[in-house]
Amino acid sequence: MLSGDAVARLGSLAVLRASGADALAFLQGQLTVDVGEVGPAASRLAAWCSPKGRVLAMFRLFADPAGDGYLLVCERWFVAKLLARLRMFILRADARVDDVSGEIGVAGIAGTCALPDRAAAWARAADVDDAATFEETAIARVPGRHRRFIVAGPHVSIASVAAPRDDRVRRTGDGAWRLADICAGVTPIGEDTSDTFLPQMLNLDRLRAVSFEKGCYVGQEIVARTQHLGRIKRRACVGRTDAAIAAGDPIVDAARGEAPKVGAVITAQPHPDGGYAACVVLDLESASSPALCVGRSGGAPIRISTPCYMALPG
Repeated sequence: MLSGDAVARLGSLAVLRASGADALAFLQGQLTVDVGEVGPAASRLAAWCSPKGRVLAMFRLFADPAGDGYLLVCERWFVAKLLARLRMFILRADARVDDVSGEIGVAGIAGTCALPDRAAAWARAADVDDAATFEETAIARVPGRHRRFIVAGPHVSIASVAAPRDDRVRRTGDGAWRLADICAGVTPIGEDTSDTFLPQMLNLDRLRAVSFEKGCYVGQEIVARTQHLGRIKRRACVGRTDAAIAAGDPIVDAARGEAPKVGAVITAQPHPDGGYAACVVLDLESASSPALCVGRSGGAPIRISTPCYMALPG
């Protein structure tokens, strides 16, 4: 997933369908992104925030190939909570949001060899967030130095994609895809980190997942105020360490007196080159420190690198 050709059927992800005449207006009032930018040729990351501006969950948005609405790909753990809360906001709007994971599956692809022949030419030229539709299957390029794509479509189509005919293509799983997200600087939100971070702390403003022009959405006032007042004191970075680490582990700066906590591990995965890769959120003033450790002063050193879409904060 990091440098070659691979495919993963992503069972940890679910698919929701937003439909109805008011689907666009409804999603505009809920999500951080300008949903009007999403269409057959464009996909977007988006976040759904609490009234305090904290990210509850993240989505990959597609135009629905089978209708006039939208497909929202998200972590499966959040679906029940999401549907219950979203339906509270629908009221009398001509919009509905349904879990269609029984009909539509998701696959992750690295490289272009695993793609259907009809999509290969498009994929070689696609930029991040470019999208295309092939019959009832939607595909989008996602962030990363190595070309990666996420595909959402009927399970029979996803099964075909996940059974590569090319011997160069390796079949992998959710863990490999999550590792590739981590190395690309895309921070997934889990149950333990939901309602914790502002979108800017997860670099969603740098990933075109936040619009500051479209108008109101849940949490918009706080997100906009943080941006315009320049009060972004923490950012997500990519960390590498030789030791086993886990979500929630604190990061301290051993170069400062009493080694204060300056960040935390959000998610981590074993890396094929050894050790672990992690998404971490760090204080800006400490992100470039050479003495960062996981757990405590004297703990495992952690090396910080730059997500491919932004300069290292500091």
